Amino acid sequence: MPASPKPSEITRLFAETKKAYGKLNVLVNNAGIYEFAPLDGITEEHFHRHFNLNVLGLLLASKEAAKLMGPEGGSIINLGSGVSTVAPPNTSVYSATKAAVDVITAVLAKELGPRKIRVNSINPGTIETEGVVSGGFSASESEFRKWIESTSPLAVSARPMTSPPLLCIWPLTTPSTSPAAFSNLKLRFASYRRQPSPPAEPRPVGRACPCGQPQ
Repeated sequence: MPASPKPSEITRLFAETKKAYGKLNVLVNNAGIYEFAPLDGITEEHFHRHFNLNVLGLLLASKEAAKLMGPEGGSIINLGSGVSTVAPPNTSVYSATKAAVDVITAVLAKELGPRKIRVNSINPGTIETEGVVSGGFSASESEFRKWIESTSPLAVSARPMTSPPLLCIWPLTTPSTSPAAFSNLKLRFASYRRQPSPPAEPRPVGRACPCGQPQ
């Protein structure tokens, strides 16, 4: 999905899904972009690039997905982030998009609930994805990494092979009639606790990655 999603492309994507499978059971909204910048570095382009994909793209995809979910309902899973709670410096726009995802999840859970469509989010802590590594946030000497890890009970950054995404997602994909069905649930497998003011890092770094967001 491009940084500025086109409604026609999203509509075509779900039209092809309907043609191939007839209906849709589960949607996982994982596409995203991030670019850290201090207040002085924020531009109109920087703002819209983040909100167009992280927020508008999620809404448009959810809209089309809901149309393909039958009377038995379905599940929409949004990938949020711990930054909406921790609020690191130099991340005002990116963190704002993830805070928006939290609110959208809660609103749609109530709005789509009568149609047996459940909406939940997974808000992980820091995971050493390609984007995090290339952005310089995974280095052991990084003050930003040290601070982020200090806000987690385990005081570590997760690795893709050690984080439990399947364990988190499985109960969110069960049928709405299942005793294990949830809605408006925010899962955090690396919970945060309040900490004193963070260091000045991260430095302004840009990295667009549709699958490896700095969580």
